[in-house]
Amino acid sequence: MVDGALPAFFIVAAPGGIGFEFKLGLKSGATALVLAVLAAALLRLVSMGSSLWEIRQRWQRRAVEMEWTLPNSERIRPISIVVVVQGGREQVVEAVDRLLALDYPRFEVIVVSDGSPDGTLTCLREAFSLHPTSRIIQKSIPVQTEPTLYASTKHPRLTVVAKPETGREDSLNCGLNVSRYPLICALDTQVTLDADALIELARGFIENVTQTVAVSCLAEFYGDASTPSGSDIRLSADGIAPMYAPMQRSVSAAADQRPLDDLQRVDRATLFHVQWLLRAGVGNLAMLPGVVSLLKKAEIVAAGGYRTGYAADTLDLLLTAYRVRKSEETRRVLFLPEVIARIAPLDSLDETMQARATATQESFGIIVRHLGLTFSGQGDWRARLALPVFIVTVLFAPVWEWMAVILVDVAALAGGFTFDELVALLTLFLSIGLADSLGGLLCDEVSNRRRRSTGEILHLSLAAITHAVTFRWMMGLAQLRGMLAYISGRSIRETM
Repeated sequence: MVDGALPAFFIVAAPGGIGFEFKLGLKSGATALVLAVLAAALLRLVSMGSSLWEIRQRWQRRAVEMEWTLPNSERIRPISIVVVVQGGREQVVEAVDRLLALDYPRFEVIVVSDGSPDGTLTCLREAFSLHPTSRIIQKSIPVQTEPTLYASTKHPRLTVVAKPETGREDSLNCGLNVSRYPLICALDTQVTLDADALIELARGFIENVTQTVAVSCLAEFYGDASTPSGSDIRLSADGIAPMYAPMQRSVSAAADQRPLDDLQRVDRATLFHVQWLLRAGVGNLAMLPGVVSLLKKAEIVAAGGYRTGYAADTLDLLLTAYRVRKSEETRRVLFLPEVIARIAPLDSLDETMQARATATQESFGIIVRHLGLTFSGQGDWRARLALPVFIVTVLFAPVWEWMAVILVDVAALAGGFTFDELVALLTLFLSIGLADSLGGLLCDEVSNRRRRSTGEILHLSLAAITHAVTFRWMMGLAQLRGMLAYISGRSIRETM
């Protein structure tokens, strides 16, 4: 028995025993995480490059199309814009006014008042001379309550729907039932559309009416530099004969450009280009507020209507539609690189982190629910790969980076890494961050989604360096919070 105990004693006491195994385990774990971070970074770079190539190809096609897709009374399809309001009466009237002034021959605006407690409905009635009305409503989607309809004597295109508070998703479905047109655009009041935004969104349906099911774009911040012209078409009064006028979208610069706004711009550009597969395969984005989508009403009905009440509800709709459609059906989804909508940046760092945590929780739930699309054989290869690539490159990558940095530091303190190796690894993490931040900004410029001056580019380049060193790490913590909230079943919205 003594002889059998001696080897175990010497393994514990000898140099290089348990201490060596502990250091080796730490170093191996840290190395594995570093390799995972590198793999995710390479996938992001490939996505950015693919995004850049795709957008430039689109611009080249647009240059030689000679505007053959002219909007006319036979080919253009009418649009129903659905807006849900839950308060904010000061902003609602202005937002509805802007929508009614859009340049498009046939559209309607449906404002759904979801039990707004601050007199929003009264404000709308006074501003637009509303009166009660009735019409046949096709109940394509079940809703919880019967709405009351109001029409406007000033604007025949406007319909206001009053109902008790039942949530955003039920309000959207109510607006969907009230709508009369085959294309649906669900909007938030915080998003402002350019005058010709509906023309740009409808272009995809004009090019291919039968197969196109969704066309989307991403709203950009107010105060950004002027952006390239989207369409030179201006409709005549009857919507038949196009009138051409050279156009440059001009956005007035904000009076006070805050550093936080520039950090959000860099972060937004990076997330936009990294999600190339999700844009190209599914036709939508995740974790980015202000995505504007135009969808076939039949597609929404086939998917069972709006279900989540999330900002990413359109992404959930499109993924659901993929699952309920037959695999042999050809579906065409488009994501426009043109900037045709605006949204205000968030006001504080705390609000930005709260928004990212909430978006991560919601997107994580949607992605997990639809992960089976990868193995279903439906959609093209981009749609099938979009979800797992998104999980690796966007959802998990920031968490892996935090874990890798912590484990590398712990392994270095335990003697697993030399000082030179530690410096090299930390430099690698910094380089990955710079590649992400500067890469997203570079893709935005080279793809011609922007027209900024040299001074503006240099200013944003400095913001990209700050983003790589600090902001992206804080957003990584926000994403970790969102993922933990989803796992625990606790809603971040309830604590905001």
